[in-house]
Amino acid sequence: LALSGVITSNNIDPGATGTYTFNVQNTGNGEDSVEVEFTPPQGWSRNMEPSAFTITPGASNKQLVTVNLTTPEEIASGNYYFKVYVNSTESSISRSITLTCKINQDYDVKVEPQTGFTTLVNAQPGDTVKWHLQVVNLGNGNDDFSVGVEGDDQDVLDNWNPSPGVSSIKNLAADDTYQLEVTAVVPSNVTT
Repeated sequence: LALSGVITSNNIDPGATGTYTFNVQNTGNGEDSVEVEFTPPQGWSRNMEPSAFTITPGASNKQLVTVNLTTPEEIASGNYYFKVYVNSTESSISRSITLTCKINQDYDVKVEPQTGFTTLVNAQPGDTVKWHLQVVNLGNGNDDFSVGVEGDDQDVLDNWNPSPGVSSIKNLAADDTYQLEVTAVVPSNVTT
């Protein structure tokens, strides 16, 4: 038996399906019955056609095998490798081919008050106020984030001088949080 890849590598989004194909050729001197064996990890699913067949010898006699592999919804980005085995049912011959699944990075972020804090802060003119926030990486891989303060009222931004204390967050792991303190000075001439 000989295996040759047609499509053995895919970039797949979390929860999506990738299609892989490879050819099986009988390099022996007689007809052979084979079974294709592949058990994906827990949380993954697969559909394989055909999973068993008979093939005659000869360079022009090839059987195309298709594997549809569905990834879990919640999965870290990166490369995953799987071996698919093609086993002769009439001898001890077994061959394998490696399929590569590159899970694409999913980018998402959330900014929220730290536990025990809110976004509402009471202050008097001249006070320095602080907002205790956390940045949560909701993506499926490490990510970098730019940090800044924006608003609709440029006068408030100019006069209150809000500052997040950092301009970026580097290499924040999936599901990790970064504690952030945003400060601003209430102008002394502010009225309610």
